[in-house]
Amino acid sequence: MTTKELEFHPLSETFPLMEGEDFKALKHDIRDNGQCEPIVLYEDKILDGRNRYIACIDLGLEPETKPYTGSDALGFVISMNIHRRHLTAEKKREIVAELLKTNPQLSDRAIAAQAKVSHHTVAGVREVTGQSAQLETRTGIDGKNRKTQRGKGNTSAKKLAKQFEAFKEQWESFNDYQQHSFVKAFKERIRELLEDVEQEVEAA
Repeated sequence: MTTKELEFHPLSETFPLMEGEDFKALKHDIRDNGQCEPIVLYEDKILDGRNRYIACIDLGLEPETKPYTGSDALGFVISMNIHRRHLTAEKKREIVAELLKTNPQLSDRAIAAQAKVSHHTVAGVREVTGQSAQLETRTGIDGKNRKTQRGKGNTSAKKLAKQFEAFKEQWESFNDYQQHSFVKAFKERIRELLEDVEQEVEAA
């Protein structure tokens, strides 16, 4: 078999290669069932499918490829791999940093939806990488541009804690009807926050 040797695109290395039993299982599956999913090429290099490529070469098979035709190569790599791997919290933060570098105009929630993390995680990475206030507007998941909080200053941790305690006291003073009405009025926001908490617990 004569096969053109393909290089890995730098974007494909956002995720680590398979190792051990996981790679053996993939190799055995390709041996028994063939290559079910094509290897995706971008700029004549492998964008997605490095493990399939290595397995095919090891098995002496001609890898099946197809070109990438989209407009967001990094987003494609993450979308194709984020569900396949058990990623550490640190690795997820690295992915968020790459997404922010490529698409700084996207909102925290839009980035979070791509990386499957909490938008609080995205906000933290944005702050650490110095991108928290570089743009006047950000694009949300719905595609709409919204003004950032730039120039309004940050609320101190002490003041936030005081506000939280005051809210707790007020909440506890509510009767069942008032609490029910509050939750009903803010149910969508509460649902978003609960999802954030669940993602933070999973990433911990």
